[in-house]
This record gives sequence, C-alpha cells and structure tokens, in this order.
Amino acid sequence: MGHWGKRWTSLPTRGPRHGPPARITAHSDPLPSFLAAACRRASLPQPLVEYPFAPGRKFRADCCWVEAKLIVEVQGAVHRIKGRFKADVERSQVIACLGYRLMLVSPDDVRNGRAVELVREALAAG
Repeated sequence: MGHWGKRWTSLPTRGPRHGPPARITAHSDPLPSFLAAACRRASLPQPLVEYPFAPGRKFRADCCWVEAKLIVEVQGAVHRIKGRFKADVERSQVIACLGYRLMLVSPDDVRNGRAVELVREALAAG
C-alpha cells in the first residue's frame, strides 16, 4: 500500500441515506473514497462509491450522484492498460444511454481539491 493508502482506509464510502455500502476489494483504488470524503468535508451531497449504475452489467461508477445523474471517474493508471480503452468506450456509451453526465478527473485533481470544485459546479448546474 502506498503512503496514501493507510490514510484512506478508514474514510467512509457512502452517504448516510444512500444505498448499499461500497464494494471494496484488494484491487480497489482509494481515490474514489478519498473524493467522497472530501465532498463530505465540503458539505456536498455524498456519492455512492463503486456504484453498479447499469443493472445487469458489471460496470461500476467510481463516484455516482444518482439523483443528479452524475458519474465521476478517476482516470488512474488502470485506464492506460492496453485493451482497457475498448471497455472504457463501451462504459461511456452505457453511461450516456442511461442519461448520466460523465466527468473524468485525474488523480491529481482528487488530491489537490480541484475534483471537489468540479463536482460542486456540476451539481449546481444540475
């Protein structure tokens, strides 16, 4: 676990009124949970983390605000793996077909707080 990992292990992964807890696995990226906690500290609505947004599909959103139809994906190293591009394109198409807005953020955007400001703007725009 990197130096960031220990700090994120105790952060909440869902809001108090929202659905099932996040699905955390050994391969889960801690950045979506960090973003959810940063949104809570900024008094923003809580996202569902690793939310299964497409019934019958294996896709999960890093962070999803269901009522706002907003999905935020943190574009980490896994998205640069050869062969992942095709899956990411299909995922983006499903997101659009289901009426969600998709926002892509970098790990740096999450760490430096820019992602929280982008989420604030997207939620305000409705």
